[in-house]
Amino acid sequence: MKKYIGFDIGGTRVKHAVIYDNGEIKVKGAYDTNYKCRNKFIEDILKVIKIYKLKYDISGIGISMPGFVNPCTGHTEKAGAIEVMHNQNLKEILHDNIELPIEIDNDANCAALAERYSGNAVNCNDYVLMTVGTGIGGAIITDGKLLYGHNFRGGEIGFMTITEDTDGVKTISENCSTRGLLEEYKKYKNIDKEASVDGREVFEAAREDKELSKIIDAWFERLSRAVFNLAVILNPEKILIGGGISERKDFVENILNHLEKNKYWEDLKVEVSACKHRNDAGIIGSVYKFLS
Repeated sequence: MKKYIGFDIGGTRVKHAVIYDNGEIKVKGAYDTNYKCRNKFIEDILKVIKIYKLKYDISGIGISMPGFVNPCTGHTEKAGAIEVMHNQNLKEILHDNIELPIEIDNDANCAALAERYSGNAVNCNDYVLMTVGTGIGGAIITDGKLLYGHNFRGGEIGFMTITEDTDGVKTISENCSTRGLLEEYKKYKNIDKEASVDGREVFEAAREDKELSKIIDAWFERLSRAVFNLAVILNPEKILIGGGISERKDFVENILNHLEKNKYWEDLKVEVSACKHRNDAGIIGSVYKFLS
C-alpha cells in the first residue's frame, strides 16, 4: 500500500501523520506551531518529513493550512494566525528541498474532503463544514464539488459578522472561536491577555461558576446563529462541525439546544453533527487528492 505524509497546520499546533492509501492513519504526532519565525516554521516541517522518509516509503505529501490558499499554485495570500506565512508559497518552498508530489489546500476544505472520503459526508453532495478552533473556518460542498469562489475565498465563513459591540463589528472568528472564548474568560477572571489558558480549564471552572457558565452559554448561542445562517443561505443536506473542541460530548448538543429555541429553525432545520474524523479530519483531507 502507498503511504503519504499529511500535515494539518493550525494556529497553535501542527499535527502530522503517515497515512495509507485507504485513508488509515499508521502513525501520527504533533508539535507547537512556530508562528513567529518563517524559517523555523519551515524547518520544523522538513524535519518531520525527513524522519518519516527514513522509516517509510513515502509517495506524496499533503498539507492542510489556514488562510486563502490557492491549491493549484500553492500560494497562500493570508495564512490566518500564522502571519509569517502570509504571501508565501509553501508548496514551492518544500519542492526546493523535497522531490515528492505535494498537495496543499485550506484546512476547512481538507476537513470537508476527509468527511466525504470516509466520514459523515460519504455519498452526500451538498453539505457545509465549519471548523471551530483558534479561528473559524468553513468549507462548502455543492453538487459534490468544493466551492472555491472567484479567488479561493469561498467558504470563509469566519469573516461573517453576527454581532456588534463598543469595539465595532465582530466577525464569527472573533466571537465564536475558542480564542474568542478564552479572551472572554481571561477578561472575566482578570487574567493577563498573554497568559496561557487551556480550554478545558474554562469548561471545568464553569461547573462551579454560574456567571462563567452564562458566558459559555452566550458563546454557544452565537455559534448557533452562525449555523442557522448557513442553513438559511445554503440549504445543505447537513452541517458538520469540526475542530478539537467538537470532541466534547456536549458540544453539538449545546448548539442544537440553542437552534431549537430559534422560532424559524423548525421550517429551515438541517442535520447538524460533529465530524467523524474529529481532530484527524485535516490530516486525512490533506492527502485526499492522492487517495481519490
